[in-house]
Amino acid sequence: MDLQIEGRVALITGASKNLGRQIAIQLASEGARIIAVARDENALELLLSELPGPKNNHLILGIDLLEEGGVSQLISSLKNSNFSPDIVIHNLGGSLKVVDPFSEVEKWNIVWQYNIGVAIAINNFVIPRMVEKHFGRIIHISTLSTQSQQGYAPYVSAKYALEGYVKTVSQTVSQHNVVINAIAPGLLDIEDRYYGRMKRENLPKLNEYFSHYLPIKRMGSLEEIAILVTFMASQHSSFMPGSIIRIDGGGR
Repeated sequence: MDLQIEGRVALITGASKNLGRQIAIQLASEGARIIAVARDENALELLLSELPGPKNNHLILGIDLLEEGGVSQLISSLKNSNFSPDIVIHNLGGSLKVVDPFSEVEKWNIVWQYNIGVAIAINNFVIPRMVEKHFGRIIHISTLSTQSQQGYAPYVSAKYALEGYVKTVSQTVSQHNVVINAIAPGLLDIEDRYYGRMKRENLPKLNEYFSHYLPIKRMGSLEEIAILVTFMASQHSSFMPGSIIRIDGGGR
């Protein structure tokens, strides 16, 4: 299948490791030009060395988007480059270890900013340019927790807000072939995460979890998520604006 991604410019946040890194590699393998954004410049340099195609096809930006002025720095870098994103993958997110549902509002705000605020600020810059080109694909990484209602309250509530944002804003821009959606992964096999460590250290406990919650009896791979993201970044997703796509192995 020709995904018609070759030559498209794809901006990926949180691109230096795990899912963001795999998405960058997958999109580049389809001929996309990558703008990889993350805090860890060394990891970005390593990623650049592994991306297919000429290295000047891609751009790495070592920016902490959660720091004050981080998004402005990104936007300035884009304005000063010859890279205008056709595709944006919002892979930034997490709980930031804010686990107490009665945490101070300031901590909730930081989690909200991390999971949705940064993405909105970037979208406000890129969407008008996508509308002018009559092509844009914006994919947010959400979570299965909005379905299961399991997880830390600040994080899960931010992802609920993200999915509401996707569904409503997509209605405004879909007529211009700018498709905004979200992908909600389930349990992923990531080595340095809780269940990744359990796989190495306590397999019986992991199998017990599978028997209760995941009948497929395995975790998803980063490559499986990246392949779906790549399809959603293509012209073939044009009839899917505002979709929240679960990819969770049938978990419950």
